[in-house]
Order: sequence, then C-alpha cells, then structure tokens
Amino acid sequence: MTGGDVYVIRNLPYNIEETKLHQIIYQESQAQASPFTVDNVKILEFVQGALRTKESNIPSRCYVKVSNDKIRSFIDHMDGRPFVNSRGVEERALLERIIFDINVDKTTNNKHVNTIESSTTFKQFLQQLNAPLPPPPKIESLTDHLDKSKKYEYLYIIDDFIDLIYINVYFLFTFQLLETTGPSAIIQSITAKKKSIKKSSSKKSK
Repeated sequence: MTGGDVYVIRNLPYNIEETKLHQIIYQESQAQASPFTVDNVKILEFVQGALRTKESNIPSRCYVKVSNDKIRSFIDHMDGRPFVNSRGVEERALLERIIFDINVDKTTNNKHVNTIESSTTFKQFLQQLNAPLPPPPKIESLTDHLDKSKKYEYLYIIDDFIDLIYINVYFLFTFQLLETTGPSAIIQSITAKKKSIKKSSSKKSK
C-alpha cells in the first residue's frame, strides 16, 4: 500500500476476537460485500482488552492503515459503530487518526548506541572515580592555621584598644583646654570656623 493514514479503532469490546474484527472490516455480510480489502485497509496491530472485576474493563483497540481513496468510507464504516458488550450494553467504537506516525522501516539506528565505553567523557569520568582520594590534612597544619587566626584576632583587639586610647586622650585634651581657656574661647573658634566655611561655599556658588 502506497500512501494513506494510520488510524486506531478504540473502545472495542474487551472480549472481541481479532478474527471477528477481520470479519467486520473485510466481510460485512453475505448480502453486501465489504469495499475494504487487505490492499486498502491493512491491520497493523491488534491489542486485546482485559476484564476487571473492581474497575471498568479495558477495551480492545486496533491500529490500521487506510489508503487515501478509502479513508472517507472507512470513517463512515467504523466511527461510531455500535457493539454490544457482555452485559448487554451498547458501546460505540471511536476512530482516531494517528498524527505522529513513525515508520519503523525507515528508522535508522543511532551510531552512538553501545559506544559509551569508547567515549572520552566516560573514560575521564572513570579516571576521576577511581583516582585515590587526597590525604587528610595533618594536625600540625590545622594548629598553625588556628594560631594564625588567633594572631589576627589579637591584632584586631589591639587596634580597637588603640582607637579607644585616642578617644580618651582627645576628651582629656578638650577638658584641659576648657579649664585653661574657658568655654568661650572654644565657642569662638568654632563659630569662626563655621563663618570661614560659609564664605568659601558662597564664593564657590558664585
């Protein structure tokens, strides 16, 4: 068969036999001959359904390939066709077109299949996996590191202590200046400094 589309017949009775489905497709009745033959309708795969006691039954399904000139008549023939199940309930078949059909005959094997052992990346991974682990650090190096870190901590403490001494000396000098010259001299020097700053800023703005 050249050309055509692949369809799946769903919702078939779970206990329908493949020979019975052949008869429905190819031999409709003795009075009326079926317009379908193996040349224009090819059964690709039949999947038998299953009976389940606690849940709903699994329906059967069948994959067929229909030639282009028989698609319309096959849809009218199978889509919505009634079937009576084992409980006497009528169920209708559903015909569905398979859009993404992969032709097995045209598929090519992947050249990278079964070649992982010769892969460079895989070999590098094995080398890293089987490489010996680095030796653990010695206790002497750990103690040296701790001593160095303690030294840095001591330096930070000394810097903070020196800053504190500078602050105390500054306040002490300020108090001595107040006792010798009085607060008015300090206030006058501060106001004079502010005036000079204002004059310089006004000149820059002009």
